[in-house]
Amino acid sequence: MPVSVNNPITDSVLRAAREATGANRALLLAIDGESLTVVAADGDGSSEAVGVSVDIGQGVAGFVAASGQPVALRPSSADQRLDDDVARALGWEPGAVLTVPCMGMDGISGVLELLDTDRDGGFDFDDVESATVLAGIAGTVIEEATAGSSVASPAELHAELAGLAETDPGRYATVSALVRALLDVG
Repeated sequence: MPVSVNNPITDSVLRAAREATGANRALLLAIDGESLTVVAADGDGSSEAVGVSVDIGQGVAGFVAASGQPVALRPSSADQRLDDDVARALGWEPGAVLTVPCMGMDGISGVLELLDTDRDGGFDFDDVESATVLAGIAGTVIEEATAGSSVASPAELHAELAGLAETDPGRYATVSALVRALLDVG
């Protein structure tokens, strides 16, 4: 597996994504050759998902990894888009699915998948936005782990955030709030 399951950053990202969206389960899948492998999980009985693999291009997670497009849906039990997906492989029948690509510096390194939400309407646009920002953090961690290098130091992260604040203040405000939430959760 390309990422350590016991990575505190991915654990914090998953917890923050689950709490920000009201999801019951959060899964992080890393690209591993021609498949996606669950490398970290958070929420209701989700630890059993770690190590499960699906082919890129199969199921919702595979589609997102192949296309780079986020997907939010409320599937029925007969919804074929979940065939060959992690949820079905584990016997789960999610009522709502949100899957976003994890973008690293070199492209897509995995996907963040959120299952079920405590809200009646399923996942909304704000959930997609929050999950996408958090997936970016996870994507960098996956990429760094795959490359065998360490996660950026606090000074390096500070420099990157300062640059983001100068070039895109709106996006910086979103990232800043999510990082603050991660620090409060951890």
